[in-house]
Amino acid sequence: MDKLPESLLLEILSRLDNSADVARCRFASKAFNNVFPDLRSIKLLCSWRGTSGSISSSCFKKVFLDFISKLRVVESVCIGLHDATGVDPVDAEFLMEWLPRVSQTLKSLSLSDLPFAKYCHNLAELNLRSARLSLDHLNPMPMLTTLTLECTILQDHHLHQLNKCFPNLQLLKLVGITGLKDPKIHLLHLQTCHLTLYSDLSSLTLITPNLITLKIVLCGYHTAIHVEAPTLSLFHLSVDGQKHPAAFTAKKFENLKTLCLDSFYIGFLLSEFPTMKTVENFDTGFEKHSTKRR
Repeated sequence: MDKLPESLLLEILSRLDNSADVARCRFASKAFNNVFPDLRSIKLLCSWRGTSGSISSSCFKKVFLDFISKLRVVESVCIGLHDATGVDPVDAEFLMEWLPRVSQTLKSLSLSDLPFAKYCHNLAELNLRSARLSLDHLNPMPMLTTLTLECTILQDHHLHQLNKCFPNLQLLKLVGITGLKDPKIHLLHLQTCHLTLYSDLSSLTLITPNLITLKIVLCGYHTAIHVEAPTLSLFHLSVDGQKHPAAFTAKKFENLKTLCLDSFYIGFLLSEFPTMKTVENFDTGFEKHSTKRR
């Protein structure tokens, strides 16, 4: 192992899915330990069950802080610390111990709800899960191009603050989001959008002139959908069960190549489409619904 080139050793460490495995390699090999400070990412995951959660949390934080203090440059951080109830006990005080130091180089961050924006001016990718997020006083993050929110309570009924805080998003993924009322996504640079929404929404609007891929999964009732995306190439719309969309309107899709409509009311949806002339691949999801009716 000691005879391998340092670039290869570093490549091996960078491909490990959990930084705990990196620590094991450092312990087992002096060569790995020597190249370790040149790693640029941390992905530390931990879970436990039982009554010793607070002790495990403390140990986890200590290991993480020691780990990050030894890296010369940090570009990506992923923290996963969950107890038996799924609660993430990583707190703001812990965040302040390391985030300011790496904020200038950090490009990707994945964690639960934390006051992160003040120290993330250069962040390009952000993933939040199981969070309660308010954007009212959030500092704008113009460098952010990728945003994923999963199982999050978003206190931004119409998404006005999201549009304002993340104006240059190219990829937006909202999965299992609650707290929305009549969301309106107005992002000029957005290219990929995936929405899985469970709230009872009266309307959903997208004004996205550069959008290429759009997937919408609605699990609410009678939502009116409006889409302005002239460059759209792939569109997947799924409406849960036998719920009828209140309305569907769309401006002309000039480049639509792939269309998937998963609904009991495909006829209604097709009647509202501006054109089907450019579509090359069309999937109705009919087979799945036929199976359900048997």
